[in-house]
Amino acid sequence: MRLELKTSMLGCAIAAALSSACVDQVSTAINPCPCSQGNICCESGVCAADTASCGAATAALSASVQGVWTGYIENFFQPEDTIRIAIQAAGDGTLSGQVTFGDDPPPPPVTDPTVGWPPGAPLGEGQAFISGFAYAARDIVWQARRLKLGVLIDEPYEPWCAMQTPHYWPIAGDPPYYGCFTQDVWGDGEGHCYAGPMPDATQEIDCGQVFTSGMCMCDATHCATVAQMTPGDDPTYTTDIAFDGAKADGSIFIAGGNYALRLTRGD
Repeated sequence: MRLELKTSMLGCAIAAALSSACVDQVSTAINPCPCSQGNICCESGVCAADTASCGAATAALSASVQGVWTGYIENFFQPEDTIRIAIQAAGDGTLSGQVTFGDDPPPPPVTDPTVGWPPGAPLGEGQAFISGFAYAARDIVWQARRLKLGVLIDEPYEPWCAMQTPHYWPIAGDPPYYGCFTQDVWGDGEGHCYAGPMPDATQEIDCGQVFTSGMCMCDATHCATVAQMTPGDDPTYTTDIAFDGAKADGSIFIAGGNYALRLTRGD
């Protein structure tokens, strides 16, 4: 009896010690809101013991969706409607990623500022994205178990715009106006573009350069993309994605319209 009592007491002591050791541990279980009594609902949409524990709980949610998600933009107006979203989660739950539209290989690097980029891009057709370019995912945040992120529309053009030379335009304005060309740039409607006074200009320039320059802004010292020159007024495509196992559905606001997203986990 004494041995049994001592064993029983020893077991209780061990259990108590283990219980005490676990009190300060943060659960990494993904428990969606609404939460059981005593827990709180984090902004990310998962439960935690208190506000201080929301970071760890949300990090577990982030880790659960890490990987590559591929699919399509439903009823999109362009023939290319495929999309690939790669999500990386750091140990502390910080998220990063890339968004790639279309199935083309990545475009070549910019080498010539006098030639439009990317090579062979259709002129003036209002393409929504550069197919094959890996856009950096920005402003990634969880809200009610939906992952929201955005991409800058003009990110691919940053190297090209940086190569342009600013030209002063003698027009009224404050501050003074600068562009990628002298003020007189025009096309003849037959695939030829010229720099100089109309209609006698003889300096022929690449029409692709004229169209690509629309992605740039200049000041007296340099040219850059609109997003770089006017921070806070960034032209952005945004997504809103809900994950369910190996599938994910959501929406993307792109080229002025809102479209459904259909994704599955995998390359």
